[in-house]
Amino acid sequence: MTTIGAVIRNMMPSGTNPGGDDPDWSTCPEWPPDLFGVTATLIERTGLYSHAWLYAHQSAHASMASSEKSSIRAAGRGWRDKSVPDSYTKRLWHEVTGGADHVDLQALAHTAPSHPPARKLITLMCIADEAAEGMGFVPKTHTPANGPSPDRISPFTRAVLGATITAEPAYTTRDATAASAVMPKLPHFPQSLTLAVTPLEAVVFPKSRLPDVGCTLRSMSHNLALLPPRSMVEANWLISGLATDPEHHRPLGILLIPWPARVNGSLFKAERRDAEEPGYFTVDVAGYDDALSGPTNVSKLAGMIAGLIQAGEKELGEIHAVFLPECALPTEIAEDLAKEVARRHPRLQLFISGAIGKPANSEAMPRNLAFTASTADGAVQRKWTQSKHHRWKLNGDQIRRYHMGHVLDPTREWWEYIDVSGRTCHFSVIDSDLSLAVLICEDLARFDPVLPVINAIGPSLVVALLMDGPQLEKRWPGRYATVLAEDPGSSVLTFTSTALIDRQHQAGAPNIRTIALWKQPGGQAQELSIGPDDQALALCLVREHRQQISIDGRSKNSFFLSLAGVRAVKPSDPMVLPRRKSLNKPTPRPNLTSTPGDHLPKSGADR
Repeated sequence: MTTIGAVIRNMMPSGTNPGGDDPDWSTCPEWPPDLFGVTATLIERTGLYSHAWLYAHQSAHASMASSEKSSIRAAGRGWRDKSVPDSYTKRLWHEVTGGADHVDLQALAHTAPSHPPARKLITLMCIADEAAEGMGFVPKTHTPANGPSPDRISPFTRAVLGATITAEPAYTTRDATAASAVMPKLPHFPQSLTLAVTPLEAVVFPKSRLPDVGCTLRSMSHNLALLPPRSMVEANWLISGLATDPEHHRPLGILLIPWPARVNGSLFKAERRDAEEPGYFTVDVAGYDDALSGPTNVSKLAGMIAGLIQAGEKELGEIHAVFLPECALPTEIAEDLAKEVARRHPRLQLFISGAIGKPANSEAMPRNLAFTASTADGAVQRKWTQSKHHRWKLNGDQIRRYHMGHVLDPTREWWEYIDVSGRTCHFSVIDSDLSLAVLICEDLARFDPVLPVINAIGPSLVVALLMDGPQLEKRWPGRYATVLAEDPGSSVLTFTSTALIDRQHQAGAPNIRTIALWKQPGGQAQELSIGPDDQALALCLVREHRQQISIDGRSKNSFFLSLAGVRAVKPSDPMVLPRRKSLNKPTPRPNLTSTPGDHLPKSGADR
């Protein structure tokens, strides 16, 4: 049989507090994510989270639940302030582990809610969750000139900030002031917050939101999330800028630039045509009628973006982030462009672009990437890429709709020729308390392997970069955006270029250039369009505060992002992108082939 003791030893092979000569599991873990990881795993495997609702709401337990919640909050707050669990928490752990080798998980799964081990495991998990409040986020402070005051930051939060600075030398000494503390090093960060719990068994992450619907383990915690083992998918928690802004609740300005604006009949390239197997295709930047390549063109692109930022700020105030959709740029151009745009706009915080990644060698496949750069004070602080996890399956209806039958046989099925190995998902923290996740097209609709991670963490904003048709609520992006807006309650933005919207347009028919769709918790989906002469969309997002209550009855003040303004913009002095043929070089065909994975394998009528 599998016992509680066996699970604890397996998850923490070096003991609850590594560092001694011999592993010891009798003492309570001193690091909240470790206690959370073990107890949450046991609760999830046995389904005990369904009992938490009974503790909080059943009339027979109502008074007990009230006093117990007070004890949980006090224990968590004391642990957070003093860096060590109190006697109440230690006693509970001792009582759980004292007979741990005699408690079978299968028997525990069928136990009554009042069974002592069940109740103590739930209480311990809630205490760890309370102790971890603020971990993984930048503390709110009103003294940015000298950096956050260490006295106002919990030691656990300082430890995570310290791990972030250790991993990224670009952060300043002022940032280091916020993290200075004698705290344990985090050996698994940014892939997990744990010390003793091995990520091969479970991963613990910070958390933004819990769902307002359903009864799952995710409904039980406000501050920490239990993720699948790292062997299934590697998640990364990346704090984008530690210098805290006194106006951390200011509106967030985003500029959507729908590049490429035009494509021709060379957009898709057949890579494999085996008669008895599905075909494979890539996206060729030679098919971008307005694409720019080479380092000499970065300044032109940056100039265009500068004009669009200026136009957007006239309409909706400061722009903090620039987004470009799936396969908008080759990776190396995206990197150089991020640096140049950051240099020109020191207040910019984030630059995200769909990118076409070069294959590592002649035998390798290209990658379809999301490139992200965290920027501050006119420079890129850190950058990362995330590969697309699922290939686009291009069918005959889509081939005909995009008028690509001369390149791809519409009687066959064609798969995107990209490398989808090494699944990762990055979560970035911007503006102190706002978390963001990026998905690429099909990844929005495919549950495995990343959506369980997104559901567990509940990021404030999910951005889906697409190469797709118009972003209408009735189409597939609208359906899947609605799911995430309900559970875990994230605000969702889907965003495509104008290229395929215009490519599928039939002469004489109205051309609906709906390049984006916005869905927020509890609100109607909003289709966001631009006119024929517009070149970008400026968005203004604000926080709407809401109290969230976990199924065990604990409450926390939270927020979601709400769309407060949308304006289509064009620069006052428009610059026209030269056509690609004017940029031809005496070099072989660009090896930047990658796929525009945008349409999901749904019915042709849906696209």
